[in-house]
Amino acid sequence: MKPIYKPFVFLSLSLACILSSVPASAKAFYADDSLTYPDSVMVMPTIHLETPNGGEVWQGGSQHDIVWTGTNLSLGVMIDFSSDGGNTWVNINGSFTSDIGGSMITWIPQIATQQAKVRVSLQYYPEVFDISDNVFTTNNFIPILLEPWGNMQSAFYPTNRTFIQYYISEVPANHKCNLYFSSDNGTRWDTLAKNLDLNVGTNFYTWDVPDSPSDSCLLKAVDVTDQNTWGISNYFKIYPIPTFSILNTNPSILVRPDSVLTIEYRKSDKGSDYSIRYSADNGNSWSTPTDVKLPDTHGFLSIKAPSNEIDSCIYRIVNYYIPTTGDTSDYLIVRNFPDVPICKVTNESGKKGNMVKWSKPESLYIKDYIVYRETEATDVYEEIGRIPKNDIAVFNDSTALPGQQAYRYSLGYNDYKELEYPLSIAHQTIHLNISQGIETEWNLIWSPYEGYNVESYNIYKWIETDNMGLLAKVSGNITSFTDYSNSGSHVEYMVEAVNNEICGSQGNRNSTSNVVSNTTFGINSDKIADDEFQVYPNPANSQLFIKSLKRSANLNISLVDSKGMILAKLQLDLHLNESFPINVSTFANGIYFLQLIDNENSINRKIIIQH
Repeated sequence: MKPIYKPFVFLSLSLACILSSVPASAKAFYADDSLTYPDSVMVMPTIHLETPNGGEVWQGGSQHDIVWTGTNLSLGVMIDFSSDGGNTWVNINGSFTSDIGGSMITWIPQIATQQAKVRVSLQYYPEVFDISDNVFTTNNFIPILLEPWGNMQSAFYPTNRTFIQYYISEVPANHKCNLYFSSDNGTRWDTLAKNLDLNVGTNFYTWDVPDSPSDSCLLKAVDVTDQNTWGISNYFKIYPIPTFSILNTNPSILVRPDSVLTIEYRKSDKGSDYSIRYSADNGNSWSTPTDVKLPDTHGFLSIKAPSNEIDSCIYRIVNYYIPTTGDTSDYLIVRNFPDVPICKVTNESGKKGNMVKWSKPESLYIKDYIVYRETEATDVYEEIGRIPKNDIAVFNDSTALPGQQAYRYSLGYNDYKELEYPLSIAHQTIHLNISQGIETEWNLIWSPYEGYNVESYNIYKWIETDNMGLLAKVSGNITSFTDYSNSGSHVEYMVEAVNNEICGSQGNRNSTSNVVSNTTFGINSDKIADDEFQVYPNPANSQLFIKSLKRSANLNISLVDSKGMILAKLQLDLHLNESFPINVSTFANGIYFLQLIDNENSINRKIIIQH
């Protein structure tokens, strides 16, 4: 059997021969043709040191890139350092390399010399190497910036007291150094101190950071006796003196234990390191600080409120490095107070006014329940009544006109110190409108109930003097219906929002709308005659006119959309045969209803706006 591997011996001497097996397809012809699987000779690798190559000035104890190139360098590389021009060497690093070269970040020994050289060589073939073409310089001063408590920092603030640390491995007798500072990348140097003692090892100088904001600051230590012996720091920053203010907190007064509290802040600070803590005794003592990052000049910080109840909690946020830069929040009360959800707001079977009903939680904090109603401004509420905690949990808003509009309510409470607690989720009543369709058809449109999830709407109907009956049932997403089955001269309608959840003593949460008839259109009184007022043109483009045909009248006019929402109101003294224009140019195309009310008499007109 022929051997798989059989070396071939050349009849010449070389220190650069390397044997390598090759595949059978690379068969070569030799004198002895019995060698079916011959070996080949690999090309000798080469290596060239690119950096450092002479003339550099490096700081001892710092890191620098050692860079090399070459050919066939599929082996490890050794990096050696000489402080005496190449007479003696010490290994300082090792690295893998690609076939054509590589680089390695390497620590330079803490030695002051002007005869430094670097050598790179192959790990297993040390005879393949290269050395710096010329000598370079290393200094043995190493200035290092340290905060007073020992944390490394790359940025400082004016008035910070900081240690400048400079290190030297060996020093001749009677040598001293000068310290210099530059805020412009080394273009100009200011003297910090002169003739400081130099001791072997670590030396310290206490420095009050100047008010010289810059992103290109440097420190330099120079041997007074030998000006060529010096060390320079890495770049660092000096930030401008910052400002910081707390704009508000949310919630602003009352917060529950362990709930999320949001603090809005504004600052002028390039830094982002801050600390936050709270006090439960008016600032006499503070909790352990928590470090936070605040990178934005205006932002929101979300934190967890304390776990225990506190009657006067304040928060303080300060710059980590300048504790005098910060702000304190207003006083907060941390208290485990209950919610008082509204069960429903409803118009009880067409009666005057609306009813607000709620459940009563057990709490020592509740003295009176406070009922609020939304004003003409969105989400602006006014108090309309108070109910003592031991009374029945129902309030009758007798001033409401449910036939005219929907109403929005919220509920709060106070304690025995008259502190008012947050409002509940708002609830809004159903407002029902009807308009006559073709012949005896009647179109029903209502505003959706708001405050809970409506499962469905029940539509009720009265005919003449008969009792109320269920006409239809529609999804909770539907807010309109057409009654085709009308017969009789007097018909009344009502809509009920269905939610079968039980709400304490109030039972289910079903809520009813106002009652509307085909003769009163929501006002329990006589109807205005159809021929008393003319509304034209219909469809209307930019203006709609109202004209009195039979008499003068003091009218309350409302423009209502197809969802039952009142879009505009006005009062008008209209004289006989007088026409009054209404600007409708800003309203979208669609179907609307114009309601005219004279004292307690009313009429509804269906109009179309089409631009």
